[in-house]
Amino acid sequence: MANLFKCDSINEFRDHVGNSFRGIVHPDELEAVEEKIKKQQFSTKDNENHTDYVRYRIVCKDGTEKWVDDFGRLVHDTTFGDVYYVFLLDLEDRIFSGRN
Repeated sequence: MANLFKCDSINEFRDHVGNSFRGIVHPDELEAVEEKIKKQQFSTKDNENHTDYVRYRIVCKDGTEKWVDDFGRLVHDTTFGDVYYVFLLDLEDRIFSGRN
């Protein structure tokens, strides 16, 4: 995540996004992204694993923007409560260039 957001360390990344998922998503898209995730996770009866997929922009520390695919999952942990895991895929990454 630090590399994706062009941060030098995980602490710099956490500071950049305010240590929050809401800080990861581009501010102009936050409301729509949260609605899509909520709809996928809680409005679909067949989604017992509480997984979601959404595409949005992020703002890197240097101010540049990137498009990412977000694959998320909400789980409940007896120690930490509800934990939301997010895997972000950089759509500009050369490894995936030419693939949809």
